Amino acid sequence: MSDTNTISNSIPGPPEIIIGRYKITPTPDKFIENVLCQLHGKNSEEIFTICDDLEISTDNLPKNSINMFLYNPNAHVITWNSKDKYYDYYNWIVWFIENLFQPTGFTINGTIRWIGKSHPIDRGYTRITDNNIKTALSL
Repeated sequence: MSDTNTISNSIPGPPEIIIGRYKITPTPDKFIENVLCQLHGKNSEEIFTICDDLEISTDNLPKNSINMFLYNPNAHVITWNSKDKYYDYYNWIVWFIENLFQPTGFTINGTIRWIGKSHPIDRGYTRITDNNIKTALSL
């Protein structure tokens, strides 16, 4: 995993616009699909309980925030649900990779771009290639 602490501390606030998606390969099995569907829209306390029941690690689970990643079973992708501001999106994707995808043999690839209103430099992208994360701010 790359630059987790550096980038998560440098992003000013929740993005207003998020565009893009992360493709999951190989095609997720029913277990992974069910987990992704169960975790969408849940806060970290609810997710802790679900993961404990499913024996999924909750190490580094983002605290006091809600998972806004939505799984599309037809395209086998996860993306932002487009409804709410997404606090901690970077920490959520790191958690998904480290605790759900890598341990079960899945990889994600793709790019999500964000634009925020809270600060002039609050724009950039998070690109994932074979579960390796690169994030950059755009000026």
